[in-house]
Amino acid sequence: MIDLAFDLLPTIVRHQLFKGLPPFIEEPLTKLKLPETVDRLRAASLFLGEVGPSDKPWEDRAYLRAALSEFRSVTQALRWDLGTSQGLHSPQKSRNPLIHAVYRLRRLAVYVANAPTKEREVTASIQVFDKTHQAEIKVLLIDDVERYLRLGNLKDYKPEDVSRISNWIEENQRVYGAPQVLDVGVQQYCQELCDVYENRASSGQ
Repeated sequence: MIDLAFDLLPTIVRHQLFKGLPPFIEEPLTKLKLPETVDRLRAASLFLGEVGPSDKPWEDRAYLRAALSEFRSVTQALRWDLGTSQGLHSPQKSRNPLIHAVYRLRRLAVYVANAPTKEREVTASIQVFDKTHQAEIKVLLIDDVERYLRLGNLKDYKPEDVSRISNWIEENQRVYGAPQVLDVGVQQYCQELCDVYENRASSGQ
């Protein structure tokens, strides 16, 4: 069984204003000299930023599949960047439940069924410079996260852990929308890479 650490789950405090990785994550990530890996993580975050309520649901499904596929390809990209398959810190090696959920969603969206979605109107808190503004916006939710996740092969996870991460995603997506919640998972994985491979940022590799 995979041992997940639920204390690694973040507290999301505001709605994301811009698409793609924020500078405080992207800048240290690029210093790791993992170009193929960074390309995929940038793409995953960018595509998730394109997912949202629209009059073209097929585009949302396409961007979501693309984002999850880019994230899934990180393992192979790390092999290319590091020149080895030994000791890779792939998403499967993380103990963060959200990272595992993002990783597992790809197989579902590509091979099993598109994620069922619905819209919800929320009051967004958006930080612009030193001021916080509020606005009514629509966000996209994955309908019944746990039921959807359990369509996949989760034999390596404790059933109670699947329920726990599903409930966490449900609670947060009702405020921030599923795309932002999944993007937070991508960002947390980026930060793990910065910790695991920090020696590459200062070495001549």
